[in-house]
Amino acid sequence: GCSEVRPECVAQVSPYAATLAAVASTSASTLRRVAAIAACSCTGLPIVRDSLPQWLRDPADEARALAVLLLPDFPGEFSERALRECATDGAPKVRAAVADAIGNGTIEALLPTLEALFSAPVGPTNPVPPLTLEELQAGGQLMGQNVGDVHTSAGDALLKFDTDQVSTFLKANLSDAGFRISFLCKLAEKGAGPWLDDLAAEMESRRARNQRKADASGADPHAYYFEALMTLSGKYYQCWNIIY
Repeated sequence: GCSEVRPECVAQVSPYAATLAAVASTSASTLRRVAAIAACSCTGLPIVRDSLPQWLRDPADEARALAVLLLPDFPGEFSERALRECATDGAPKVRAAVADAIGNGTIEALLPTLEALFSAPVGPTNPVPPLTLEELQAGGQLMGQNVGDVHTSAGDALLKFDTDQVSTFLKANLSDAGFRISFLCKLAEKGAGPWLDDLAAEMESRRARNQRKADASGADPHAYYFEALMTLSGKYYQCWNIIY
């Protein structure tokens, strides 16, 4: 899924668009349908738009999820209506793809849908493996993978919007275990002052947590393991730079 139509994609795929659409619509192989739908991403071709209603009804979760990711290529009423409908799909992978699509397209009209997906019962306590809570807190993402973690996909999508568009929702959800520091960093983009105490508390909590890990390991305080635990990366590095 892409947030913009790329001319090079259109040029490469156009000669094969009709064949790809036929495979995506009629092949008995789920893998072939999925591959054909994926190949149409970012093209914005009319035959893709016309085929989407059928692809969104595909019996395979993976195919429907990929079709959902093509919807931002066609901004407008059809795509927004389809995304709202797919947000209630029975498959978590499809609902997670809806969150991704709304974020990719930064579709402000669908922020209420995205906020509802963030409250979904999939992934709010711990992310779906292989992503861990610790990795999520540090800003980790599973690029190019859809594991059906609706909550995490929605959280990542919210962070793609302008702060002014999502600030009220982010403030109301600062208690979220996985996204607290990401939401704080996002809110601080429009003025760090109100958030410095919270950001500093997150950094101190991380330092104390990793200090306990180092102590429990029995490693020498000057060993590489100890230094590695204290090294900043991801959201913690961003957090430190905001404070600095």
